[in-house]
Amino acid sequence: MKANWITAPGNIYFMTNTIREWIPVFCCTNLIYEIFHVWNFYRSKKDIKIYSFVIMPDHIHYIIDIPDGDYSLSDFNRDFKKRIGRKTREAVEAKKLIIDPFYSRNKSLKNSLKRVPRLFHEELKRRHRFTLWRTDEIPIIIESNYVFEQKVNYINLNPVRKGFVNYSEDFPFSSGNEKQNLFKTDEILIW
Repeated sequence: MKANWITAPGNIYFMTNTIREWIPVFCCTNLIYEIFHVWNFYRSKKDIKIYSFVIMPDHIHYIIDIPDGDYSLSDFNRDFKKRIGRKTREAVEAKKLIIDPFYSRNKSLKNSLKRVPRLFHEELKRRHRFTLWRTDEIPIIIESNYVFEQKVNYINLNPVRKGFVNYSEDFPFSSGNEKQNLFKTDEILIW
């Protein structure tokens, strides 16, 4: 676990995971679905709760609750990033980065995908040749309803601020879109 991480069990956290060099690999349908798949796996196996989320092309925001026990936020973050990193590497090597129809008209995203080879590098001590994630994330404890609502609004409005949609409910990869949401979030927490 990183030295700057909060270790207190039983908290709800706001998390951001970011792709190295902000390369927009999450504009690819197969990788978006993999994120949903992994979240659903940990919901059923480790009883985590996701209250709000947005999957942007180059980063993910979510509010997560990890129950008290042997499995920590650090464990989840490690396992999640490892699984998504491996699936992304496999898709890149197989040349199966399939741009989602939602993003298909966005030429700048298509051009940015040309930077994917930058995720590969010389083998390091642990024999890694591919690094997907930045390692500077810091979980933020959500200590009140006010902070919770503030983070939910931030998450839901992220696609609007980035210019992908005019209204948060129109973005398909967010808990703010009730109609197209492929991943049902847990009930909203009330203090």
